[in-house]
Parts: sequence; C-alpha cells; structure tokens
Amino acid sequence: MDKKIHLIFAWRLTIEKWFDMVLWLCDDILKSKREDKVCLHIFGQWDLEKNISNYEFLIYHWQQPKEKVFEVWKTCDYSLMPSRFLETFGLSALDSLSLWVPVIGYKKWGLLQFDDGIIDLGWSSLFDAIKELDSVIQTKYDTLSKKCKKIASKYIRENWKNMFEQYLWRPIAWSKILLLSDFSNNMWGIETYIESISQKLQQYWASHISRIWTIWSKKWWLRYIKLALSVYNIPLLSQIKKHIKQYNNYDLIWRHSTQRALWPIPIRWIGKNTSSKQWVMMHDFGLYHPFPSQIYSEEEIIDSKKFWKRMEAGFERLWSSIPKKILRFLPLFFKYISSWRIKNELEKNMDVFLTPSKYINPHLQEQYNKNILIHTLPHMI
Repeated sequence: MDKKIHLIFAWRLTIEKWFDMVLWLCDDILKSKREDKVCLHIFGQWDLEKNISNYEFLIYHWQQPKEKVFEVWKTCDYSLMPSRFLETFGLSALDSLSLWVPVIGYKKWGLLQFDDGIIDLGWSSLFDAIKELDSVIQTKYDTLSKKCKKIASKYIRENWKNMFEQYLWRPIAWSKILLLSDFSNNMWGIETYIESISQKLQQYWASHISRIWTIWSKKWWLRYIKLALSVYNIPLLSQIKKHIKQYNNYDLIWRHSTQRALWPIPIRWIGKNTSSKQWVMMHDFGLYHPFPSQIYSEEEIIDSKKFWKRMEAGFERLWSSIPKKILRFLPLFFKYISSWRIKNELEKNMDVFLTPSKYINPHLQEQYNKNILIHTLPHMI
C-alpha cells in the first residue's frame, strides 16, 4: 500500500456517532509521532466540530455536497464508523462499500449484513486497529476492496425496485404520495435516502411527490422545547391539511424516522379524515428508548409500555450530563407520553410497517399487535 494510510470520517460530528473516538485517534497519532503515516479527511458538522485541532495530517472539509465528499472518499483506504450504538441499517457504511472502501467499525446488528466489508473494532482502539492495518499488503487489500463492491451491488436501485414491486406495490397503483420526515440535512443519512426514494417513486410509479420536513434545530435548548411540545404538533397537522386540500387527498402517506415526524394527532386525524394508505419506515428506536443513540445492545431496547424503565434509562443519561439537567426533565416525561400515544395510533392506523433490516422485526412484532404487517425494505445506493 501507499506509504500513508488514508482515512475518512463522513458523518455528523457528535458523541452519538462517537466522533470523540476519532479525536482520541488524532491525539494518539500525535503522541506516537506517526503524523507522516496517516492522512485523515473529516466531513460534517455539529456539536464537536469546535474540538477539531489543526493537525497537519488532518484535513477538515466541513460540510460538502455528497458528490464532493465521494470524490475524496474514493481516494481513501478505510472509512471510520466507530459508533457503538445499534445501527438499524448503516447507510453510510453502504456508501463506503459502494466506493470499494472497507469500513472500520463495530460489526453488530445492521452492519452484520455487510460481512467482510466491516473490519470489526472489537475491543481495540481506532489507533490500534489502524496500526495493524498499516501492515496489510496491497494484494490482500485489493481483494478486500473488491469484496466491498460485490457486497454493495446487492443494494442497487434496480434490486430495490424489484423488491418494492414484489412485496408492496403490485396490488395497488398509487399516484400521489406524501413523504414525511423529521429534519432536512444535506449531509445524507435518512434525509438523502428519502431524496433517493422520492426520485425512484416519481420515476416508476407516482405522478406527484410532496415532502414535509419537520423543523429540527441544532441548538440543544430548542430541541428540548420541541420535544416537550411533541404531544401536540399542531404546525405539522396544519401543513398536512394544507397539502391534502391542495392536492385533493393523497393515495399514500409515508412516514420516516420516528418521534419527530410521527406525532399522535396527525396520525389519528389522517386515519379518521382521509382514505390515504399510511406507511411508516422505522429507521431508529426513538419509540423504544428516550435516547436511541444510547442503545448499545438488544437488552437495552425498552417496551414502550414500561414507564419506569424508560424514565430510569433517561435519568441515567440526564444526571451524567453536567448542565441542562432541569430543562431535560420535562422533555423526557413528555417524550414518554408522546411515544406511548404514537405507538397506539400507529397500531390503529398504519397499513404497513417497514424496516430497513430484519434485526428490528422481532422487536417490532413484540411491541405491537401480532397481526400488523411488517416488511423489510433495505436501503439502496
């Protein structure tokens, strides 16, 4: 391989994504005087961007369009994805594999399906894992890189289209579709996935696609106020009513993500006042834990009916975060109420529950009525 090992981190720069582990890697590189052995590209923004130091081996690109990120990504040897929480799919990992770039991360849950494309961190630090990979010979790396491309080829759009038609679409021809999601972020993830499926739906089936993004703030205090008010999301309901009136009803209303875009009142109103089919894609565990990015094992997924367990899990996180403690209590309480109500409304009104990977299905079946219809529809590239 090249004298330098080229790495990329392209995610939100948050503790949730374990970006602090990448910052520790930078410190370890400096302490071991291996600056000439590593080139690290970082894309993204959010809470921890202020902690990025001016290392000569680090290039911080800030936030860029996906196409520009991919130009750099293709030139890298490995992609860093060190988050410990349960990934329900791992769309960023799939992006990396499609560019022939192996991923260094924790091989569990959603990432299990990518087999050899994921280099499991196990108990190693990022620094130790990269030191070990530095000695990998070129032919062995080339073989691994080709495996990545082969794994990613299972998730091409044509395969997604065939699966969509086979399991979901054929019985009914819909033409007007409303997509709901939690927030708009031009860095990818759920947001760019929705952009991709809206293009795909318009190309093959739908004559009209509308999208509503519920506003989600970067400022922590605004996020908590909005969570506290989440039981009654009147602004979202007003937007939905306006769209339905403008386009003379929708054939399908398809929700994405959980807490922030679902809301109990809009679900109930649509069920009672329209003939629209309702689907929901369960991208994360927002209904099963007050802090879904803190779920590191299946045992930590909490039944939505267990009030005290959920509050206990929330307090464990609340009291360990030094400021903002009092402000977080009210949102935590209302988030439980909202989750419980959303769960009941989903059970009554959803025609189809979708999941991005099979690992979520048993937990979903356990939480809801045994008769609910669940389909696994993996993401695509």
